[in-house]
Amino acid sequence: MRLDSGWGLTQEAPAADGEVWVELRGHGAALDDASAGLLTTAVALRNWHRRARYCARCGGVVRSRQFGWATECTRCGHEEYPRTDPAVICLVHDDVGVNGEQVLLARQPVWPPGRYSVLAGFVEAGESLERCVEREVAEEVGVAVRDVRYLGSQPWPFPRSIMLGFAARADAGAVPSPADGEIENACWMPRERVAAAFAGRDPDLLLPGGSSIAHLMLRAWAGADA
Repeated sequence: MRLDSGWGLTQEAPAADGEVWVELRGHGAALDDASAGLLTTAVALRNWHRRARYCARCGGVVRSRQFGWATECTRCGHEEYPRTDPAVICLVHDDVGVNGEQVLLARQPVWPPGRYSVLAGFVEAGESLERCVEREVAEEVGVAVRDVRYLGSQPWPFPRSIMLGFAARADAGAVPSPADGEIENACWMPRERVAAAFAGRDPDLLLPGGSSIAHLMLRAWAGADA
């Protein structure tokens, strides 16, 4: 069975005995908070176990311990626990008023036409979260940001991340310069068009689905006063 997975894409969903198995990323927004939290935890642990079958100290085979919350090496007895990779995701708006009049959106080359989102990237060793925001935005679109402020977080087990949401300001006249091979296009998008896209009145602009923190950040910004 083929289902809409969001972002203008469809996916093949296995169906048997009256049940359809769908992906958390595309359909997590249909779950309540408790169910989403439980399933996110399960997916994160599954992904960790699939990628951590051997001991990081001696290379021996590991076995599950503590109901899956740890592994123990069968050779040296070393214990390991699930790892989470921090990543920042930032809503950059211009410096007009308090919340800006435009937001900086970008798209990757592999995304379907019209799909845009805010900028994100992994935190490097020895790097603060705020510095990561500044570096990632500069690397991906060549725009300098300031007034970086924390908004919230979301576990993102694809495969084992936690997304740390921020907002930042940039000069209204800043011209984006997309990074070759990573960003196909970047542009300033007015609040009115973002709001129209969420309301279904702009089919040419595809924004993040409801299961992502990017969706929450953009929807809150679209509904805020400039």
